[in-house]
Amino acid sequence: MSTLIEKIEAMEKIGAGDLADQALHKLIHLHLQKYEKQNEEIQKELKPFERQYGMSSEPSSRRRCGPGCASSSGQRP
Repeated sequence: MSTLIEKIEAMEKIGAGDLADQALHKLIHLHLQKYEKQNEEIQKELKPFERQYGMSSEPSSRRRCGPGCASSSGQRP
């Protein structure tokens, strides 16, 4: 069975590299949309808890993670 890289290389050899690139970009875009939608749903579910405890997701995630765990951009190292 061919790996993805081998399949892409085969497409490039026959001149379909641009098509492979477009397909990969479309797949990435679709997955990003899926994860963004899931994130939005989770954020909606968090709202009642945030109101109940009087804090947003940002400080609570920092507190769970501990000091120095989250960078200033909100991403973990």
